Amino acid sequence: MKEYYNNFDQISYEIGMIESFCEMVERNVKPLALSPAFSKENYSVLEKISEHMTEKYDLKSYLEKEMISTDIVPDEYIKDRYVIFYYKDDEVIKQYFELKNNIRELKEKGLYDSDEHKKTSIGFRKLLGYPVKGC
Repeated sequence: MKEYYNNFDQISYEIGMIESFCEMVERNVKPLALSPAFSKENYSVLEKISEHMTEKYDLKSYLEKEMISTDIVPDEYIKDRYVIFYYKDDEVIKQYFELKNNIRELKEKGLYDSDEHKKTSIGFRKLLGYPVKGC
């Protein structure tokens, strides 16, 4: 099956993913959507396309250069990579930053453990509109 994907242009594939997620946010299926993680170099390619998507779907976006690690998005996927967030409601991005700040504060106090990581992951799942049952 891997050979099948070798015929795809990776950037075009990611643009398609971004558009489908933007449509889900626009239609209130998801409160927050994420682009695939990408290198700093690829941002020059994705920047204009991302701007177009936010205009087309009447969304807001935020370029996250240091995304939080969760059970959904592990460190190895986001290390040294950027992610673009797409959302309509400013409360959604505010809640993300609250999660991020909470992690920072708990780490500074030496209190960020597996239970806190789990709580953060559940909070992030909610922001993405994913079910939390069974987490």
